[in-house]
Amino acid sequence: MKRPLLTLGLLLATTAGLAGPGAHGPDGEHLDQAGPAHASGLLRLPDGSVNVPKIAQRRMGIRTRLAPETEAAATLELPGRVVQDPNASGRVQASHGGRIEPGPNGLPVPGQAVRKGDVLAWLHHHAEPFAQANQEAQRAELRAGRQLAEQRLKRLEGLEGTVPRKEIDAARLEAQSLAARERSIAASLDQREPLRAPVSGVIARSELMAGQVIDARDVLVDIVDPARLMIEAQAVDLTLGLRIAGAALAGVEGVKLQLAGVPRTLRDGTLPLSFRARADMAAPLAVGQTVSVIVALKDRAKGIVLPADAVVRSPVNEAVVWIKTGAERYLPQPVQVTPLDAKTVLVTRGLAADNRVVVQGAALIAQIR
Repeated sequence: MKRPLLTLGLLLATTAGLAGPGAHGPDGEHLDQAGPAHASGLLRLPDGSVNVPKIAQRRMGIRTRLAPETEAAATLELPGRVVQDPNASGRVQASHGGRIEPGPNGLPVPGQAVRKGDVLAWLHHHAEPFAQANQEAQRAELRAGRQLAEQRLKRLEGLEGTVPRKEIDAARLEAQSLAARERSIAASLDQREPLRAPVSGVIARSELMAGQVIDARDVLVDIVDPARLMIEAQAVDLTLGLRIAGAALAGVEGVKLQLAGVPRTLRDGTLPLSFRARADMAAPLAVGQTVSVIVALKDRAKGIVLPADAVVRSPVNEAVVWIKTGAERYLPQPVQVTPLDAKTVLVTRGLAADNRVVVQGAALIAQIR
């Protein structure tokens, strides 16, 4: 019995020797390689690559594609901000001092839609005590003069036929004139002015409160049209305005930009370029918001066009894309990119035309540790 057992042990030892370092299985895997430390198979390897099993790839929705080299318009990214379009916005200001009273529909609030001519509030005039006392005295004097003129007119009308007709007409006109002046003074004492919307749009800012006392030229309400805004971008190159072929906002969809013109005056050492923005009502734009304007130039540049979601950030904040190097292996590749619009970028360095790049699910792969 000892001899068969010895023979079996030698056979097992020989088999183990055949499966030593460098041996491969039927699918090409290394038999001497340690299995994944995680039961799911998701593992970041020492060289920085990531192992993603097929079932995990389907679950994560990973998609790859070959990215050929092509030509696209050279682009620049400029800092900008959202401003009002002077042809589609309005401002309500006080022409004189007074006290605010609610309008027929109450006081406006930001975000409320209004139409041109709507009464937003009433401005009740107030005068200085000395001026108001003079108006009261003038009103009393006019009231007394009107009463005397009306009494004189009645006497002359009673003597009609014995007095000339022109005296009766003159007395009637004097009484009417004094009555009109009295009404004017009385209206000025209790007068209130309607504050109307100059344009149709949405209330962007409102500084109105019931009982609020304001001064002349105070800005009370700003009205904008959300579908017609403007973008003001700052450019250092003075010749940039003549080389622009198109523009878009980085990270904002549903907005079309059109260059309004090239100014000839610098502001704080930079050239302010104005773009008309045609935006959807759902576009996340607000007056004063800071944005990044991607300017497409008339010059052409070579590179690989990829979706913006394909580019992620490494732990050291470096732009990388993930390349598929095997059935279940993905390798991060540092690249240099320039944005083309809100959805696509141009990779100018770091990729070859035969690389299979992850265009969907790159952010999920980057999270694997």
